[in-house]
Amino acid sequence: MTPTKNINKLNGVTVADALAIQQHVAGNVPITSPYKQVAADVNKSNSITGFDATIINQSLLGNPSALNQFKTSWRFVPVSYAMSVPPWGFPEKINLAGLSGNTPDQDFWGIKTGDVVDVYADPANMVQPPPLVLRAGDRVLQAGEESRWISGRDNSRTWRRGSLPCTSIQRDWSMYR
Repeated sequence: MTPTKNINKLNGVTVADALAIQQHVAGNVPITSPYKQVAADVNKSNSITGFDATIINQSLLGNPSALNQFKTSWRFVPVSYAMSVPPWGFPEKINLAGLSGNTPDQDFWGIKTGDVVDVYADPANMVQPPPLVLRAGDRVLQAGEESRWISGRDNSRTWRRGSLPCTSIQRDWSMYR
């Protein structure tokens, strides 16, 4: 039996995790937990290096090739296995042969890849922000000309023509009432 979970690779992963890996590599603050060491090895190289921290930083910045270096978003170790330090070579499956009935207590510890620092990211709190609403008078801008627009989320802003990509424009007649 081999559990897998490979979604939301960056859920719970922050710059603090990359910093913890860098501190470990430099010898300043060692990562002593074998589970955290597994989490720190984001590219599954069976070692913790500065490259793991770089992969996290670049992934958080949106680099797709760095995100591809995350080999999986979760790793699993049987609860019955005693992890050692360093933890490399641990089993990630349970062999079940010749089953003739229920086999209870075949449990795994889940290790979130990249999540070295104890910070929990609750997916329920990850909601989309409200849309940005801009209000402006109806007029044509010439190249290089600036216009003052009122934002629905914060104070007024100055925009140059062409500097704000638009996917749709809807007229809000309420500003004319």
